[in-house]
Amino acid sequence: MPSANLDKLRQLGGYFVRLRGRFFTRDGALHLPRRQFLKLTLGAALLAWSGYLVQRILWPSALGKDELHTLAYYLDTLIPADQTPSATALDVDKKIAAAATPNHRLRRLIKTGCTWLDTQAKDHYGVENFSSLSETQREHVIALAAAEKMDTLPRVFFERLRQDAFFHYYAQPPSWAGLSYAGPPQPKGHLDFYLPPRAAS
Repeated sequence: MPSANLDKLRQLGGYFVRLRGRFFTRDGALHLPRRQFLKLTLGAALLAWSGYLVQRILWPSALGKDELHTLAYYLDTLIPADQTPSATALDVDKKIAAAATPNHRLRRLIKTGCTWLDTQAKDHYGVENFSSLSETQREHVIALAAAEKMDTLPRVFFERLRQDAFFHYYAQPPSWAGLSYAGPPQPKGHLDFYLPPRAAS
């Protein structure tokens, strides 16, 4: 073996001997200086805390009462009552909240989106939460979200919640009034199947 490599091995062996002598006594018991012990303890505590923070960010807790309240007002602004019921009248808010329970990504999006709505309400109108705004003011805040650039939080929140809201809303017969839609052909089938084809209206 070349002498240069032997020198490196001797240096490495000497390093481990010094390291062992620093942290272990002659009988093999672990010995840490007080300063080193405090550093290791603090490092372990910070590591545990960082893990907790990562978990809260990636897997947020369940939707809270305030977030559900904001979500309900948001959905009723998207789909207000007219000749058909509002979104919350058909439990669209509850269906979306239920879908978010096992889906941490959707849950995180709703949480951050509701926080954004409340922040906009405070910045533009001086109130603490989105639900305190008038209908016109709520529509303005939602228009701000819709006008944001693609892939930004407000735009993703607006697009995803609108898609989910329409999916759950128009899946229910009470929402079909005024759409000239009698419902799916099944299970009754096409009752006029024996008639000749009608001209397109």
